[in-house]
Amino acid sequence: MELDFEGEIFHWRGPSPFHFVAVPDDPGAARIKADHPMAFADAFGAALAVAERATLWTGDPELLVAGAIWQWRDLRDTG
Repeated sequence: MELDFEGEIFHWRGPSPFHFVAVPDDPGAARIKADHPMAFADAFGAALAVAERATLWTGDPELLVAGAIWQWRDLRDTG
């Protein structure tokens, strides 16, 4: 498995030194998928909307979740 992200490196000096990287704070697609019944690909769209603080324009009922952590707008809404 390979993961790419950026974060601050910090270390702990002890008998054997350890180096750590703070991981991003966003929920990510896996967490969204675990919390909501939706296709995994839909979870990536929701995660991107959260990460970019963007509104997800969709007509997919799986993404039109009241109280979701992502912002959405229903494309089926004609009003």
